[in-house]
Amino acid sequence: MISKTFLLCTLLFACTKDAIMEDLMQAEKQMEANPDSALIILKEIEKKIGDNRLPETLSKKQYALWCLLLTQAQDKNYITQTSDSLIQVAVDYFEKKKDKRYLMKAYYYNAVIYHDLGDSPRAQEYYLKALDAGKSTADHAMLGRIYANLGSMYIYQNLAKEAKTCQEKALASFLITNDSVNIGMTQRNIGRIYSQSGILDSAVVSYLKAMPYLSKRDPFIYNEIGGIYKRLEEYQKAFEYIELTLASLTDDNDMYTIYYNLGDLYRRTGSYDSARYYLSLALTSSDIYTRSGANLSLSFLEEKQGNYQTGFKCLEQHLHLQDSINNTKRSRDLKNIESLYNYNLVKKERNFYEWEANKKTIHMYLSAIFTFAFIIIFILLHLYNRRFKKDNKEKRLRLEEMKWQVEKQPRIAGMDKKINALKANPFCQKIITNKTKANDADWEALIEEIEKLYPNFTYHLKTLYPEIKKEDLRVCCLKKIDIPVNRIADVFNKSSQGISNQRNRLYEKLTGNKGTATDLDKFLHEL
Repeated sequence: MISKTFLLCTLLFACTKDAIMEDLMQAEKQMEANPDSALIILKEIEKKIGDNRLPETLSKKQYALWCLLLTQAQDKNYITQTSDSLIQVAVDYFEKKKDKRYLMKAYYYNAVIYHDLGDSPRAQEYYLKALDAGKSTADHAMLGRIYANLGSMYIYQNLAKEAKTCQEKALASFLITNDSVNIGMTQRNIGRIYSQSGILDSAVVSYLKAMPYLSKRDPFIYNEIGGIYKRLEEYQKAFEYIELTLASLTDDNDMYTIYYNLGDLYRRTGSYDSARYYLSLALTSSDIYTRSGANLSLSFLEEKQGNYQTGFKCLEQHLHLQDSINNTKRSRDLKNIESLYNYNLVKKERNFYEWEANKKTIHMYLSAIFTFAFIIIFILLHLYNRRFKKDNKEKRLRLEEMKWQVEKQPRIAGMDKKINALKANPFCQKIITNKTKANDADWEALIEEIEKLYPNFTYHLKTLYPEIKKEDLRVCCLKKIDIPVNRIADVFNKSSQGISNQRNRLYEKLTGNKGTATDLDKFLHEL
């Protein structure tokens, strides 16, 4: 009686395992075309047996396959995964069995999870493991996705050459499987790499190849290629493509980037009213990059039209937004450094247990890791600060100049006629035209007239700088009445750069602070 009961249970258990295997195979077949159906099948297996009883009820292969397929189905149904515990079961099993087909897929989804968790070093490691495991397989669809994702990671690391190589290999795989959507997206990604590298003609070619595949699915591709034509100064084509994007979108939230691109294009082509209209719309975007670009473009527009005060405010807002953007980038870079550090630390700890190293060796490795991490952080921060200062130096100089223009206009408005009359005097003309050699009497007459307009001007200069030379005093007087630098250089038979260096030195002597020639001009006008 006992033997019959045992036999019946064994047969029932075997039938159950066969049925589960059939369900797993059915879920795998449905995965690409109907991932939602595959997820339902896998959840039904879990529901019938119970989550806690799956490892003991299923065979090791079935459980590993269920973990892999469930991870895959969740990914394809856009369900965010917060743990690698399931996929790690599949990785461990298929590594032991050396099953290349399933191992490649397990490595791939392990990489996807690590990427979602923000662990880029591990994600990259498992993408490379997936490629190595999949070399002998013919699963071109999976190989294409691996190359594409790895290429995207290289783009964020500014490794343009490596990113382009991966995207080209991804494209070759997608062409074999005739995956039209991924063909288009990969061509677009190659175009973005060319665009970031400044190879604009090649970028246009790649975008045009992607367009037949993505024009209906992703109308923003029109905006991207329009932006490239704008950089190439082919404004008519830029207008055509950007307006195609505008006509294809229905969601107002998607419009702001288009408004910025269109407004900047109108500004470049001299249609200032249209430019101001679209750039003002872009300023209401919630995207900080769009608002930053729109403010910068408006600052150029206002400066072009002589609205220095408005242009100054726009440029100031742009710089403020750029500071926020750069701070975000710095936080992201530091997070990546921390992730890399933690990744290396885990590897060192693993080696510690494998090698059974002594405490002295452990301390040495940890010290090396901390030193390495500190050096990398220091170098990256130094490079970041140097690049940030270089990028913003020109903008800040222009901001100072615009601010100076705004501040000085009201002060000099009433003095223009008097200064122009002084410049027309014979002794002044004799000095600045240098037709005949000006003598000390001419200079004394000029300084006397300047003193009438600006009482005690030379007295203040001599008080601030008692050792001031005669030539330095004369340079200050000429700048006080706005004689151009090239004219001043001719008077003293020097180069314009030589006069600028002389003004730099004078500013330091007069104020005790280091500064530029522009700082001296401002100081003299206020004196």
